Amino acid sequence: MGKRKKDIRFVPVQVDLLERIIEISKREGKPVSALIHEALEESIRVYEMKGSLREMVAEYELLKTLRETGAVIVPSSILYYSTEKLYRLDQRALLEKWYAAGQWYGRYLQAKFRGDDVIEVLRRFLSTCAWNITDLAVSNRDGEVEFQCIAPNLSMQNTELFSKYLEGIMDALGYELVRNDTIRGLVLMGFKRRERRGRLAQEPP
Repeated sequence: MGKRKKDIRFVPVQVDLLERIIEISKREGKPVSALIHEALEESIRVYEMKGSLREMVAEYELLKTLRETGAVIVPSSILYYSTEKLYRLDQRALLEKWYAAGQWYGRYLQAKFRGDDVIEVLRRFLSTCAWNITDLAVSNRDGEVEFQCIAPNLSMQNTELFSKYLEGIMDALGYELVRNDTIRGLVLMGFKRRERRGRLAQEPP
C-alpha cells in the first residue's frame, strides 16, 4: 500500500498579502506554495521556542543594523576592562569619543528608520543588546523623553560612558539634555526636543 499523502486544507489569505508573497516568490525563484510552507515552518519553530514573530523580526532588524554600523561582538569583561583603563588615562577624550559615537549612531537610526518611531527603535536596541541593561523604562510624551536604565554590573566609569553615548544619540535625534541623575549602574536621564537641531556628525568616529 502506497504512502498516504498529507491532508491539504485551504486557508483564506488577504489579497494584498498574497500579492506580496507572489512578488517575493518571483524574486527568490521559489514556488508560492514552497515559500508559504517555509514561512509557516519557521513561524512554528519560533512559537515552539516560546518567542513571537514580532520579537524575532525586531531583533533581526536590530542585529542587521549593528552589523551595518560596524559593531563587533566582544566579551563585556574585556570591553569594560579596556574602557576603564582608558578612562583613567584620558577621561575627557574618551567621553568625547563616546558622545561622538552616539551622535553618529543617532543620525544613522534617523536615516534608516525614517518615518518610524525612532525612540521606540532606540528602546528596542537598548533592551536587546546594550551594556548588560537588566531593566529599562522609556517614557516619550509631548516632546519629552525619559530613560531609566539599570545595569548593576557597570562600574561608575562605564555608567558615565554609557550615559554620554546615550546623550550623543539623543542630541543627533534633536533632543537636549535637561536631567542627568547618573550613579553607578543606574542612568536616569531626561531630554526635551529642541526647535532647532544640533550640528550633524559627518562620519563615524
